[in-house]
Amino acid sequence: MYIFIGILNILCGILVCFVIGPFDNKVLNICISLLFFVNGILGIRKAIKN
Repeated sequence: MYIFIGILNILCGILVCFVIGPFDNKVLNICISLLFFVNGILGIRKAIKN
């Protein structure tokens, strides 16, 4: 389950950074996408550890 959530978070980070860009500020878009990336990587690490 954590692997699926992690992959979904990474895909959302890619969408926010490159496709959608919900904010006018480019730096804010990159920060939000990095949050999704880090959350996804931590979820995948949790799944591998268990």
